[in-house]
Amino acid sequence: MKRRFIICLLSAWTAATVQAAGSAQPEPAKQSFHMQQPGYDVMVIMESGDAKVEQEALNALVHDTAEATNPQGRLLTELSRAGTHELPFWLYEGIAKCEAWFQLTEGKVSCRNGALYRYWEQYVAGDVSPERRDARKLARASRVTAVSLTAPAQLTMPQAMPDGPFWNVGIIGDALMVNRISGYLTEKAGAGAAFSVQVNDTVSFYGASPEERMLFGEPVADHNGPFSGSVINTVTRKVVAGAKEAGVLDSSDGWPSSGLTSHVVAKNVFDAALAAQLAVITTTTQMQDLLSDKQDVLVKTTDKKGRVNTSDGYFAFWQGKEDAGVTALDIDVTLPRFNVSNYHGPYASVWLTGEDAQLVKSLLIRGDSQRWLTELRVWWRKIGRTHEDFIDGFAGATRKNKPLHVHWDGFDEQGRPVTDKKLVLNVEVAREDGGRNYQKIPLDLNALIKQPLHTAGKGEIGDITVSL
Repeated sequence: MKRRFIICLLSAWTAATVQAAGSAQPEPAKQSFHMQQPGYDVMVIMESGDAKVEQEALNALVHDTAEATNPQGRLLTELSRAGTHELPFWLYEGIAKCEAWFQLTEGKVSCRNGALYRYWEQYVAGDVSPERRDARKLARASRVTAVSLTAPAQLTMPQAMPDGPFWNVGIIGDALMVNRISGYLTEKAGAGAAFSVQVNDTVSFYGASPEERMLFGEPVADHNGPFSGSVINTVTRKVVAGAKEAGVLDSSDGWPSSGLTSHVVAKNVFDAALAAQLAVITTTTQMQDLLSDKQDVLVKTTDKKGRVNTSDGYFAFWQGKEDAGVTALDIDVTLPRFNVSNYHGPYASVWLTGEDAQLVKSLLIRGDSQRWLTELRVWWRKIGRTHEDFIDGFAGATRKNKPLHVHWDGFDEQGRPVTDKKLVLNVEVAREDGGRNYQKIPLDLNALIKQPLHTAGKGEIGDITVSL
């Protein structure tokens, strides 16, 4: 499949000098470079026309990077063998980032799955019929293999290796290309340059943002670089080239995960690419837990029905979104601990409706067994039974009596700003061998400006606090 790489360099404009006659010098003409080679189409546009950036150098950089990241290529094949290897620093940097995310996510995202991808490629070629058990074995073999990375650019592989190729950097391939070209442009154009580098659906911006700069169709003016964005659409993305199945491979079990689209903004291009992968293979609750210490990684997921979930600060990133008239809320619900010998963590749900009882936003689902989710009877009747696909992407495991904390950013299920100041908070909790309680609390967002709302719960629900 032909891949298109668009690299835009928006270098800082040279201040206009006043001529003796008082007229300004004409702005330098834009320069563009178009490079083609098998499988690649590369274009470079330089707003300032800085001659330091060379077409031949960019062409060689793109070609060399593509060759190095080819799963069947010499470099990755060599790196998969037992022993100690020296990596090019740019590749070491990417693999190190991928390994850091591998540890953070307990193997949910990984660059180690060459054997797994080959298994799916054999299926496309008609050589095997994929089985979950076989795919899971290949995924597990890569997860349990000990890999050692030693700065500045050394990789040590163990003697016991999984069968077949090991490294496959496809999930960060675009990020590697973006990062390598960005390094070259920074070196050649100087620290004062402003530019963007885009490879497929991964893009990085450097320098002050001009008014025309866009990310995911939204203006991003007044954001100084670097920052990056990455998109994964599992509905249209093939598992491997030629496959009928859409989605991305879950590195935990080796099987395709599909149905979500992720948009991620991060300061680092690798974080953007890897978080985009994580967002489509895990539940929203799990993703938010894993990213709790990464405040500069902003995530939006959209399901097939257009329902949107975001991490804190996602909408506020874009200019004007924070001024859209929305009111953000923090909601805290305590869960009583009962003195019983066989205590089960309760199932819980928190959601907002309008005064007309129409759903505004599902905020939290705790519990991942559909049998017990049905015990949240009000929530199940009004939301759960008609949104089972949403449950798969949103629910999280029970956690004894850990308090519920929700931050609502002021946007509804479709990502639209909510300007209505009269809402209803709904909380429902059910516990195996215990009770079930449901409360709805009218909210006046204007009144919350003066003081938070405190409400005593009952039964399985403890105290509820709502604040701006």
